[in-house]
Amino acid sequence: MSGNSISRPKLFQHLRFAKQINLPKNDAQIAAAVMFCRRHGLSTEQIASICRYFSPGCCIRSRTLIKYFFRLWSLESPPFYRHVNQALSECYVEDAHLLRFILYDYFEMVFDKSLPYLCGMLYRGIHTTEENMLSLMDRVGEQIYFVCFTSTSKNPARAMVCGNLLFEIETLTEQQQSECRIQTNADISTFSEYPEEEEVIYAPLTKFRLLRVTYNVDEMGNMQCTARIREQDASIFFQLFQDKLRLPNRTPFQSGTNMWKTKNDDCFFDVLEYMKSRI
Repeated sequence: MSGNSISRPKLFQHLRFAKQINLPKNDAQIAAAVMFCRRHGLSTEQIASICRYFSPGCCIRSRTLIKYFFRLWSLESPPFYRHVNQALSECYVEDAHLLRFILYDYFEMVFDKSLPYLCGMLYRGIHTTEENMLSLMDRVGEQIYFVCFTSTSKNPARAMVCGNLLFEIETLTEQQQSECRIQTNADISTFSEYPEEEEVIYAPLTKFRLLRVTYNVDEMGNMQCTARIREQDASIFFQLFQDKLRLPNRTPFQSGTNMWKTKNDDCFFDVLEYMKSRI
């Protein structure tokens, strides 16, 4: 867990676009990916492997592009997602300024409901300190968020490998999700390099309500904790793109985005008002 409804994430301001940039999307993303990867010591071969996901060609279908982006996210080598999540969680300013060009596509995919939504129970296991687990108990009833892309699993046993804190996540009902303009989670298990992990992902800064926390101490004296949280119907992440200055002509790029084509023109500004009112 990265914060609550009282604290404003430092990361938020650094991910925003100050204005539209005069570059096609793919050019901006490849340049940002190269600089980001060099900052983290990836090899030339690894950088080339990552960049190919951002240059699929003009004739590729949106559905295939989505698979490319989330397959990149699931790869262990090169470990792109690990570097991205570390940069987000630590709020590395230089990294955030580069990542905003790449994260925009993930935002579009979730906003457009291009990915399947998982309705039911999800699980996220992490390893943390006893101090953090005890502080979590004081936040029952509060709204909390994770700064990073939050990876969860449909399988509790898979989620809890090597962890001592298990988050049990109640998703929105099917009806609640259908009423949302913005998708709250994305089932990427069919796109992932490792479908057996049954992975469902949340965008950065997704909000949850902490319902209860229980714990026990095993025979070795180690604390094991379970936290029940409930998915909320908005994310601070989407507020990054909500105003006209940061969404000129629906994209911060000169050209090269097509995820918005399934949205109706007359509902665009209604969506912006919706995000402002729910966040």
